[in-house]
Amino acid sequence: MLHQTILMTGASSFVGSHLLKRLLHEGCDVLALKRPATQPQLYDKKLTWIDWTELDSDSLILDKVSSIVHLATDYGRNGSTLAEQYQCNVNYPIYLLELMKKNNIKKFISTDSFFGKYESQYSYMKSYIMSKRHFLEVGRLFTELNKDISIINMRLEHVYGANDKNNKFIPFIINEMLNGRDIIKCTICTQRRDFIYIEDVVSAYITILKSDMITGFEEFEVGTGISTELRNIVDEIKINIGNYTKVEYGAIPIRADEIMESQANIEKLEKLGWKANYTISQGVKKMLSQYKK
Repeated sequence: MLHQTILMTGASSFVGSHLLKRLLHEGCDVLALKRPATQPQLYDKKLTWIDWTELDSDSLILDKVSSIVHLATDYGRNGSTLAEQYQCNVNYPIYLLELMKKNNIKKFISTDSFFGKYESQYSYMKSYIMSKRHFLEVGRLFTELNKDISIINMRLEHVYGANDKNNKFIPFIINEMLNGRDIIKCTICTQRRDFIYIEDVVSAYITILKSDMITGFEEFEVGTGISTELRNIVDEIKINIGNYTKVEYGAIPIRADEIMESQANIEKLEKLGWKANYTISQGVKKMLSQYKK
């Protein structure tokens, strides 16, 4: 059991909601920061929801917080402005770093995407990638100025599992098949991704929270360490659902600057005792069992 007090952002997100449940199961007290318009879906005696606007309140006591886990992000996919993206991806976490100093919090865990490894060649979601990089540059500087603090960046590969947003690739494929769509048009789907099941991602965060990290800045890539073609996971989903939807590979042109292969280097995580437990077959089966509930 973990038994820490955690200040958390993005607790209503895909990864965040799964991590939140695990933290509560581990016996943690969680202070979950949310936007004023967000309606919480989970309540627990060890969970306190806090609006971002309340962070300046003198009544907010953070002296028991041991770690901050920052999962909130703005990808810019839904028409948000550049200013809004930087507010979420840069300004808010910088404010949290200042709270660390004020409240003697020693560990900050940030969350990033594998897209950032390919910034020089990948134009899709460019503003998101830039904003995340800018925060990491600030984070490195912050650890240079504050020698007793640890900032850990979790660079996630292609995470999948139940309750992800329907406009993402894997939920889209599943919903189209479950709804009996005759034909699904895709790219050639030979792009290779490091697909990692959500429970393995959550266990990586728990491993970092339980570990005595050295001070300074550190990055961990989170994946299985194995890349697989997109069409393999599409075919795995199709087999497990058991329908006759035709997938037309190559019907949609691939981006000129598409990332054709990505996989994580998980050596640093493995040295901490973590490992990915789910194969794609196991992860897809468990994910689909939760879709059907």
